[in-house]
Amino acid sequence: KKHVKKLQLENGEIIKEPSLVLKEQKKYYSELYNSKLCNNDNDSLFFKQDNINRLSEDQKQAFENDITPLECKESLMKFKDNKSPGNDGLTAEFYKFFWDDIKHILIGSFKESFRLGILSPSQKQAVITLIEKKNKDRSFLKNWRPISLLNTDYKILTKTFALRLIKVLPNIIHSNQSG
Repeated sequence: KKHVKKLQLENGEIIKEPSLVLKEQKKYYSELYNSKLCNNDNDSLFFKQDNINRLSEDQKQAFENDITPLECKESLMKFKDNKSPGNDGLTAEFYKFFWDDIKHILIGSFKESFRLGILSPSQKQAVITLIEKKNKDRSFLKNWRPISLLNTDYKILTKTFALRLIKVLPNIIHSNQSG
């Protein structure tokens, strides 16, 4: 069900050869998600304005403090069970069950990543898969959407930062803004 076995191209041609299907998938999504660089001087003007709210030094420091096991556990407990893992195969349930045994190893990994200024290779990897759109013709690539399956350790780290960010957002986003 998850495999694209045939594709109908825009010119009406139908292809079934797996290598050609993969080639068309790569071409389609490369073009679809190709970034178009924009040199917009208005962006730099916006950030030079004096009326933009800024974080206090205390807020900056709170955001940049070392990550704690308690923060990571709080993040982890917000994850739903029975979700697909990343390429390492370790689910949120695994981390929840073994938390007391692995928390210091995980936090040590995060601290080393911050010290080096780069995440470990596995924390930067994702498995990209296609999910069909319901009740659509599966032979057209436009009816498939790509999703990235990320490793749970990476999700814990980013969720921890998101929870920190939630605390300071009201100080930098005007109450009239929403999104």
